[in-house]
Amino acid sequence: MLLVVLFVFVLVATYLFRHVHHSKLRSHHDVAGFIYANIGILYGILLAFVVIEAYEGHKEAEQLVQNEATHIANLFRSAELFPEGVRKNIRSEIISFTKQITEQEWPEMASGQISENSQIYYHKIWKAFYAFTPVTEQQKYWYQQSLSELNAFADAHRARQMSAHSELPTFMWVVLVLGGVITIAFSFLFGTETLWAKLTMVSSLTLIIGLIFWLIYALSHPYSGIIAISPEFVETQIKHLSSML
Repeated sequence: MLLVVLFVFVLVATYLFRHVHHSKLRSHHDVAGFIYANIGILYGILLAFVVIEAYEGHKEAEQLVQNEATHIANLFRSAELFPEGVRKNIRSEIISFTKQITEQEWPEMASGQISENSQIYYHKIWKAFYAFTPVTEQQKYWYQQSLSELNAFADAHRARQMSAHSELPTFMWVVLVLGGVITIAFSFLFGTETLWAKLTMVSSLTLIIGLIFWLIYALSHPYSGIIAISPEFVETQIKHLSSML
């Protein structure tokens, strides 16, 4: 949508400036060129900074998903030394939780929501561990290890949910858009002999800026869009853990 708006702006502005002869604009090229070069450098640095930050946020969200899945697998394996009834209950709750987040919570995260059902399944895992009282020294050791892993899992789970709501502040988008408009508008101070040449150059500049905007938006929404993080890693864990039941 934003890309379309930028293109409309370019077409309208190019049409309005068609009556300004290129020779009149050429007399200002020395000063305008110096100022435009500085504007281009500053705006390019700003775009590069935002892209890098958005990319780092996207990679961090991907790492959070992997961390949560790893902790889930560790909890599943640590229940091996518990009594059969406790072990089955813990592993059953873990499987139910992982299926819930891939089948229901993931689509909800794509729209920036937090699944209430996910929290229900999440607390059931805690209850499954709390229901067990270790007896032997070996059970006590592994139970303590499981609680530590459970806390790490809780942190990863909470961080992953929060990452679904992490996006660029509105003010930053305002600065980016205004910077893009100024950069594109300033290019109209450079005249060409033919309208199509000017339209081609300015449209190309608009396209590049628009594509960068699109990239930033996609990176800042890690669970939706064309480069969304898939639940594939969690699904792989589900298949592997289910085979151990």
